[in-house]
Amino acid sequence: MASRYQELQMLAKDYGDEARKFYPHVRTLGKAIIQAYIEYIDGPIGSVTGIPPEGSYDHDGPYEDAIFSFYGAKFVNLTSVSMGICTQLNDVSGSGFTSVRTVLEFRPDGDDVQVLVGLDTPLITLTPNDASDLSKICHAIFNDVRSAFALDVRQAQGTNRIGYWPDSS
Repeated sequence: MASRYQELQMLAKDYGDEARKFYPHVRTLGKAIIQAYIEYIDGPIGSVTGIPPEGSYDHDGPYEDAIFSFYGAKFVNLTSVSMGICTQLNDVSGSGFTSVRTVLEFRPDGDDVQVLVGLDTPLITLTPNDASDLSKICHAIFNDVRSAFALDVRQAQGTNRIGYWPDSS
C-alpha cells in the first residue's frame, strides 16, 4: 500500500507527464497553424509571421519559440499557452504596411486541444484526428483581423493590435 506521500508523487508524475506532452504538441500545432494561415490568405511571402503574444514586437522577427507564452519559463505548468500571429498588409499605395496581432490561446483538454482565436470567437476543439484540418482556425484568424478594422478610429486608439509602419524611404 502506497503512503500518502507516494500517492501525491504519482499524481505529480501524471501532471508532469501531461505538461511535457502538451507543450511540444502546442509548438508543433502553432507552427502548422502559421503555415496553414499563409496558404489560407494567399498573401505574399512574409505576410504572416509568429510574434510574441503580448508586448512590443518587430514584424520581421524571427522569434522562434518566443511566439509562445511559455518562452523563457524555468518550469512548465499544465495551463493554457498563448501564441501571437502577425498578419502584415502592404499598403495599397506602396507607402508602408499595417500589421495586426492575433492571439491564440491553446487549452489542454485530455487528448484534445481547445483553441481560442482573438477576442470574440467560440472555442475550437481540435481532436488528434482533425489536427490536420486547420481551416476553422484559419477562418477565425481571418475574421479576427477583419474585426480589428471594424473599430471606429476613436475606439481603436490605444489598442496594440494594429501597427502601422510608414515607408522609411
